[in-house]
Amino acid sequence: MGWRSTILGEDESPCQHPNPGKYCPDCGLLMDLPRLRAEDIFSSSPAAWQEKSFRRTLSGLILRPGPAIRTYLFQNRSYLVKPATYLLLALAFRVWVDHLLSGTETCAATDGFCQMWAEEGTSLRFVQIGLFALVYRMAFRKAGLNLWEYGVGFSYIIAQASIIAGVLSLLLAFAEPLTAGLVVLAAQSVYMILATIQFLQIRGRGSILGAVLLGAVTVILYVAGVMALADIWLDDTAPAAADSAAPAASVAAPPQ
Repeated sequence: MGWRSTILGEDESPCQHPNPGKYCPDCGLLMDLPRLRAEDIFSSSPAAWQEKSFRRTLSGLILRPGPAIRTYLFQNRSYLVKPATYLLLALAFRVWVDHLLSGTETCAATDGFCQMWAEEGTSLRFVQIGLFALVYRMAFRKAGLNLWEYGVGFSYIIAQASIIAGVLSLLLAFAEPLTAGLVVLAAQSVYMILATIQFLQIRGRGSILGAVLLGAVTVILYVAGVMALADIWLDDTAPAAADSAAPAASVAAPPQ
């Protein structure tokens, strides 16, 4: 397989299911796989962790994310670990890395973004996935995917990008913080671009450039929205923090 096929994530020839029936006698897979449902996203079998599905998910999403995701969506729902499970695992790993590297550092009292991300980071990731799914669904309707399928694709992509960022952060723990941050950001961005191109099977320079620009615009919208929410978060939490600190301050005050 050439480098172009590898980068664009072109599928290897799947089983053609030559014989009629519910299950293909050649590959054993369901012939007519139903469209994705909510329970396919959130349910997970313990067997997926005992077999090779987890290793296949981790390696497949690194080497050929597009074909791996499409195989899960359209051929075999046991091919990858369920998207919600894998996403939560990836976010837990990233949070562990951040706590390990930050030590005892805490968010400043005036840093609403840091405080909100520390408490609602998982929810914000789900918002990011929903935004990417909605924007790309509107822009690439010809891809033939429904909104749930877009959500699954970007769940896997963002989860894997979080794992890549966590591993690189550990490897660059002793590097200059600005340099390490730029390397991690660049690696995440390149991975997400290539994975999105593979997942949606985008071809042609114009379409690829459009997909990249659309991703950049989506990130800007997401960051702007989070920053606006951070200001609201800080305004809402500051009075509560002041009220809880007032009794302690009055008790600690020395008698006049």
